[in-house]
Order: sequence, then structure tokens, then C-alpha cells
Amino acid sequence: MWGVIGVTASAVAIAWFEIRKLSYGSRGERWKNIGCLMAMLVFWSGLYIAHRLHAPLPNPVDWIAAACHALGLP
Repeated sequence: MWGVIGVTASAVAIAWFEIRKLSYGSRGERWKNIGCLMAMLVFWSGLYIAHRLHAPLPNPVDWIAAACHALGLP
């Protein structure tokens, strides 16, 4: 459980410092960069938290194979 708390605290600290750096620039570019940062931070933090809680994680190769099969590729 401490790993989950540590990852969450680290993600909040990273967001705090990076958003302060990204707050300069034009308005459109600023929100695009902050949105991209937050999406990646939430995705990777959530993935690591799921790993720490021993949740069953799907294999990425299976996703690639399913996408190729849907497109008709061998």
C-alpha cells in the first residue's frame, strides 16, 4: 500500500513542478502541453499502481495482434 501512496505523491509532485514550467507560452499551446502531460502521467501512474496491486494486466502484443487481425494483416 505504501507503494501506491508513494506513486501518487510522486505523480502529484511531478505535476506540480511541470505545470508551473509549462504555464508559460501561448494559451493554446499551454493547454495542449498540460493536457498531454496529465494524460501520460495519469496513464503511467495508473498502470504502475495496478501492477503494484497485482491486478491482471493485458499483454500489449495481444492488442497489436488483434489490431492487425482487424485490419486484415497476417
